[in-house]
Amino acid sequence: MTHHIKTPEQRSFAQNLAALSAEFHTHRLYNDFYDAFGKHTAGFIGIYDLCITMAEALTDWEISNGGLLAYDNADVTWIEVVENFTDDMIQRSIETGGILNPHTVLRQIHILQPASKP
Repeated sequence: MTHHIKTPEQRSFAQNLAALSAEFHTHRLYNDFYDAFGKHTAGFIGIYDLCITMAEALTDWEISNGGLLAYDNADVTWIEVVENFTDDMIQRSIETGGILNPHTVLRQIHILQPASKP
């Protein structure tokens, strides 16, 4: 048996990809997203490519923010980030009429913003 996942970063990427893809394809606005962008992205395959890019962005964020401690450091859970990232990606793309850059969307999701100081 060949082991394709050899590093913690590869494992994290694979987990992020699985979770983001599942969340994306079961999202309440998935059909609207597909109707708006499916013909421009080669359909299902293009949406999988978008999920790959989202997983790359999330894995890069994790590595840059402490690896496995990134979520503790940001005081959020992994699933909250996956859900919010997917929701923002789909909803904002539909609202703007274009598929947004996943790295930009991830940087802007509310739960990853530092708390404002009084």
